[in-house]
Amino acid sequence: MIIVSSCVMGEACRYDGKAYPLDQAIEELKNMETIHICPEIMAGLPTPRMPMEIVNEGKEGKVLSKDGKDYTQDFVDGAKKVLDICKEHNVRYAILKDKSPSCGSQQIYNGQFEDKLIPGMGITARLLQEHGIQIFPAETAPYKKIKVYDYLESHGISYIKHEHEPVFTVEQANEMDVSIEAQQCKNLFLRNKKGDRHFLVILEHNRRFDLKEFGEENGLGRLSFASSKRLKKYLGVEPGSVSAFALINDGNHHVEVYIDRDFNPEENISFHPNQNDETLEITYQDFEKFITSCGYTYQKC
Repeated sequence: MIIVSSCVMGEACRYDGKAYPLDQAIEELKNMETIHICPEIMAGLPTPRMPMEIVNEGKEGKVLSKDGKDYTQDFVDGAKKVLDICKEHNVRYAILKDKSPSCGSQQIYNGQFEDKLIPGMGITARLLQEHGIQIFPAETAPYKKIKVYDYLESHGISYIKHEHEPVFTVEQANEMDVSIEAQQCKNLFLRNKKGDRHFLVILEHNRRFDLKEFGEENGLGRLSFASSKRLKKYLGVEPGSVSAFALINDGNHHVEVYIDRDFNPEENISFHPNQNDETLEITYQDFEKFITSCGYTYQKC
């Protein structure tokens, strides 16, 4: 489960009575199970409200309004309510609006109402981090990866993470200066001639692939590689980041899945977490568990 600041999802709860909608957050999280939170509203503060900043950021800091009133306890109360929600729903990740005296995770204002930023954390962000919840600023969060991490963990699928430079092809992946012992994959996104069927084909990375032969052998007729527009529409990823994990974005189960029959079920298998600067390694049994948990059956090829 993921929590996200309500304002970035378009809810008008900021101090000035406005929202702070972030298109990427709204788009990437639209099919995910998320909880929207505003600690200040949860503490009973009104909207709109007086601007507030943290003075002496840290555990001894106080939250003061522009007119000098102390609202520290309100912010602490709101943070505790958010933490209670996180505990109840086993939340692992929080995507929070940066610069906020509640939700800021990288920067906050300096407490002098001078419109100047300093490194620091808001009251809620700090409390959640202290309790092991990973915080990401909404403005720069790696949404695609967070969604994959959360999905795997919520389904009991453990993974090994390998970070590396972005790679766009199998050839580039083979040249990475990263030791990944797992089976690597070639992930192909195809369409039929009419464009009303789409296929995710997951092959061992060195396997030769002939588009015409594949279509004929599987009774699919004439096939072609799907466009980047179709890739974005059905799997929610960009070219170079096609992965089995992209199936979490296909809520309508439009895509049909084919998996190489020659994979070794005794060895781990690896995929990008829908962004090509990391590789996640999982067991083959967990790979099959992931596919079925997404609601798919698949064909061997």
